[in-house]
Amino acid sequence: MNLGQFVQELRKYPLSALVTIEPFELYPTTFDSYRGYYNELALGYSIEEPEKLMTVEDLIHESINCIGQEFIGYKGGQFVMDTNTPLWISNYGKCSGAKVREIIMPLNGYVEIYCYKESEY
Repeated sequence: MNLGQFVQELRKYPLSALVTIEPFELYPTTFDSYRGYYNELALGYSIEEPEKLMTVEDLIHESINCIGQEFIGYKGGQFVMDTNTPLWISNYGKCSGAKVREIIMPLNGYVEIYCYKESEY
């Protein structure tokens, strides 16, 4: 999924809904250049539940702010992200291999960013 598709998918859900990253039970944090491909984007995560969970509205806002923004690669270089930029789930300096497959809202009321490892496909 690329950044533009990610924003489109998020817009389908209630803005106040809280967001998690599944099936890993993670919580989204910030965006950065992906260690695997510096010209691509990574959504970072926290393993522990933060004091304030990110809502769909927060995540849309953060995602849109990445469009046209310049990010510095892990080992240098400057990369401008756009709506076609591929999106990964990974923390700064890590190369997780996890990509966004879909965004769903099961009956629990949370919006889940559902991921898979590239090796699974």
